[in-house]
Amino acid sequence: MFTDELTMRWVTPIATRTLNDSEDFNLSLEKEILDLKQIDSGVNLSNFMGWHSTVNLFSKPSQALDGLKELLVQFVSDYISELNQENCQVLVELVAWANVLEKGGYHLPHTHSGHLSGVYYVNTGEPDSHNPNSGLIVFSDPRSNVNGINSFYLDFGSSFKYEPKAGMILLFPAYLLHWVHPFTGAGRRIAISFNVKLIDPPCREISVTPVEAGIIQN
Repeated sequence: MFTDELTMRWVTPIATRTLNDSEDFNLSLEKEILDLKQIDSGVNLSNFMGWHSTVNLFSKPSQALDGLKELLVQFVSDYISELNQENCQVLVELVAWANVLEKGGYHLPHTHSGHLSGVYYVNTGEPDSHNPNSGLIVFSDPRSNVNGINSFYLDFGSSFKYEPKAGMILLFPAYLLHWVHPFTGAGRRIAISFNVKLIDPPCREISVTPVEAGIIQN
């Protein structure tokens, strides 16, 4: 006779949300980003052969960006309510920047600051029939030294790929190491990345409500 119990620990929550009928919205965002790219020389961080804006996009007055900020705050609120059943108000600070990858561009492995990070895909370009990994974002197992014990039977140390779609938001813990495979399709891969800092309020018996505490600069 046995008494067994299997407990799964240290699960990493990665969430996606897709905005339906996002074509016009994305065209507005794309114009904002490409116009900014003309006057902003950008910075080199994890990006290689790609442009990374220097400014916090949410400090720029724009109907499209204001709409995106509202979508992101709501998604963060919903994400938190799934993980924490306490009925507390969610207060957040957001900072966002644009990324444009031309053909051959990619992002090196990196992590982010804050509590949560994410990306909204404005335009994913055309797929490359010769390269199924073109422009894919990849997350690695965050557990220390886990790659040394990977095996056929256990997926310890496995990496997980996500195929970007226009209108998709990806949200994940900021500590999670990730990178982007070289984009080898036609067109451009345009995305808006963001960091989220959670402000811990006194817990109150109210429903979870997205309330923006302010904007932090990049």
